[in-house]
Amino acid sequence: MIIPGANSPDLLPPRYDNVFLLAGTTTIEAQRAVAWARPLGVHRLAVVGDGTSFSGAIVTATAAAVKQPGSGVALAAEMTLTQGATAYPQVVETVLREQADMVFYTGYQAEAATLIRDLRTADYTGRIMLSDGGCDPTLFTELTAAQAEGVYGLALPLPEFEPRAAGWAAKYRASTGAAPGPFTMQAYDAVKLALDAIRRAGSTNRGTVRRAIATTAPAAVELLSGPSQFNPDGTQVDSTFIQLRIHDGAFVLAAKGG
Repeated sequence: MIIPGANSPDLLPPRYDNVFLLAGTTTIEAQRAVAWARPLGVHRLAVVGDGTSFSGAIVTATAAAVKQPGSGVALAAEMTLTQGATAYPQVVETVLREQADMVFYTGYQAEAATLIRDLRTADYTGRIMLSDGGCDPTLFTELTAAQAEGVYGLALPLPEFEPRAAGWAAKYRASTGAAPGPFTMQAYDAVKLALDAIRRAGSTNRGTVRRAIATTAPAAVELLSGPSQFNPDGTQVDSTFIQLRIHDGAFVLAAKGG
């Protein structure tokens, strides 16, 4: 099984030898977020989840990453907001009281817009970062340009930010009449990886194909969404997450160091 988008660490404990994840796990995403916070000048980080299992996994992993020696970041607060609420005054109050200089929201887009609006209304001057679940263009219909400006995002690879995917994306639009969706590129890569493994294996035998996928070398097949080399647990050797920033009403690649 090659999984294009699901990235829960719950997929790993059974120790399957035939499951391969193209997307970096939520644990890796949390570690990348903490590592990125340091060059952004963050010292006190508030982590906010939305109560879903996806969001909660990132919250837990972020708290663990902050507590690692040498993280350079302290955990100012760990909170869970209520989905569908019209405002989050208690979250904002805690962020301000604990003097968090970054809020990392790990949930989905719907609550992200409300939380950002509340933080901006309270004149919060710290940084705001979204996990991949919150990096959704619909934010721009729910926030003013000023409210959205400067919000950071950590996302799985997207074709518009991958130069090697430009030609493929153009062919996709010409063929379908629509732009690739959030995981279209990963789905394409999953099929490409499987076909390449079958060719290299010279067989459709399950065990032979599994071994071919497991031993894929980066030079064997170039995936649009990132590396094609796997660890023994089925995760990518060097999972790809991209650093984004909202500017002028759109997600753009964040400049190096912020």
